[in-house]
Amino acid sequence: MTFLTFFVFLCLMNFLKKNWAFVLILLTYPLLQIYIGTKHSFISDSLIKAMQAESLFQNHFQTEEVLYPGGEWDPGKQLSILEGMGLFSRGRFIGQYPIAFTAFLAVLRSFGFVWEILPTVLFVFIPIAFYLLGEFGKIKQKNLLLLLFGTVLFPSLIDVNEAPLFFMIVTMGFLYWIRFRETESSKHLFLSLFFLSLGSFFRHESILFLVSIFAAELWEKRKRISFFLSIRTLLFVLAGFLPLIAFLIWNQLDYGHILGPRFIFNYGKDTASIGERAIRFISIIFTYISNVPKFGFFLCSPFLLLPLLHSIRGNSLLGQNKNASFLIRFSVLFILLIAVSAPNDGVTISGRYLLLAILPLFFLYEIWTALDLSKGWRIAQKVSIVFSLILLVLEVFVFKASAKQLKQAKEFIVSQDAEVMMFTNPVFCGQAGLEHIRKVVYCIHSKNEWEKPLRSILDRKEISEFTLFGEEEELRKKFAGYENQFNDSDLKKLHSLLSEKFIPEPPKSHKIGYLAQKYVRKSIP
Repeated sequence: MTFLTFFVFLCLMNFLKKNWAFVLILLTYPLLQIYIGTKHSFISDSLIKAMQAESLFQNHFQTEEVLYPGGEWDPGKQLSILEGMGLFSRGRFIGQYPIAFTAFLAVLRSFGFVWEILPTVLFVFIPIAFYLLGEFGKIKQKNLLLLLFGTVLFPSLIDVNEAPLFFMIVTMGFLYWIRFRETESSKHLFLSLFFLSLGSFFRHESILFLVSIFAAELWEKRKRISFFLSIRTLLFVLAGFLPLIAFLIWNQLDYGHILGPRFIFNYGKDTASIGERAIRFISIIFTYISNVPKFGFFLCSPFLLLPLLHSIRGNSLLGQNKNASFLIRFSVLFILLIAVSAPNDGVTISGRYLLLAILPLFFLYEIWTALDLSKGWRIAQKVSIVFSLILLVLEVFVFKASAKQLKQAKEFIVSQDAEVMMFTNPVFCGQAGLEHIRKVVYCIHSKNEWEKPLRSILDRKEISEFTLFGEEEELRKKFAGYENQFNDSDLKKLHSLLSEKFIPEPPKSHKIGYLAQKYVRKSIP
């Protein structure tokens, strides 16, 4: 028993020595999540994904229609937070995000996981991906730390989203492709295509990743294209594409479009001009400052741009490694396809659409750092890494401040103990979190026709009281010009409508500038 214990101890120490970055990431990132307060980060995209999953769970996996407790009084969903973020499909009101991740979250909920810990639970897939990159991709341990903390991967993992699982699946596909390049084994080709195709169930970028890697490989093997034309290879390729084929068929049958609700939502009303697309392109790849600064891909990770610049300057990189030219063509093609086809600029973290570009670019970075580089390139490398880490610190403080505000807003909302809630501020409405599927919550959008559905709701005798949430005048001025934001004229019109049948009580305020005012139905003489 003593010998066995000693043997296990030696094996464990050897594993820790060989995979110290894996262990460090596994231990430190959850602590960072606790420090930031990710359990409060349910707003915008993460809120909609959580609403979809919780609805599927509570519907016992029978339908993906999103729960909307106020739907009986608002059948047109005009005052739902999903107005403009959800869509009607075959008679169902559903969210825009793919069912695969929704179902995965719902399964986790069925095992008893609460929403507050799910960001940490989902993160587990990242250490697995990093272990695979270190063990089979031969990425240095110190570079694995840089991969997490010096790229758009870090901000992509903060809230509840598909990025950890999606990144792990595509990482497996990419590693099998690199293995295929070494062995030309049809088995490795099949496994690579299978995992890359499987990624399409979670994000469309996987399809462009697959197109790019295939195109780059075909260019490399253009002089012996017969390899891909053999019956054996074609059968393995077809088998590898089965998840993608299933994805397309499922979408066509269930949603009426082969690319599903996410594509319908993103591109159904895309009327961006060439100039707007050019700005979007720049924003995603580098940065663009409009109302808020955009954290583009290479702004977050300028060190990943250096190998590409070096390869343009001379052919030293191309001749050093058989994978280098392939990785360059693959990376550039994927970046261009994403930047041109992206439905928007990713809002603040605009480089998040290029998350998968990290994989080929990091392999290229590994090759580049092994070269006999000049002093100038080494200085540029160190400066760019320091810049990335400075941005990391900035991101942490921004996320922490945001989570703190979300926590304060949520506590203020819950403290009112209202069964029926109405919001005039779209941001404040989003901060209600999962209350949207637990209670009757209405978001009154100023840009829509809100008076008719609201009047219909107020006529319901079942509503004896409700709470109206808004903001103090000083805070409202800061939101001026924000999409869907109420102005003074809108508010005057709203309060006049509410006062027809309800009596307002004195409003309660919060230190961050939010207001809550209870309305009680007038007694009928």
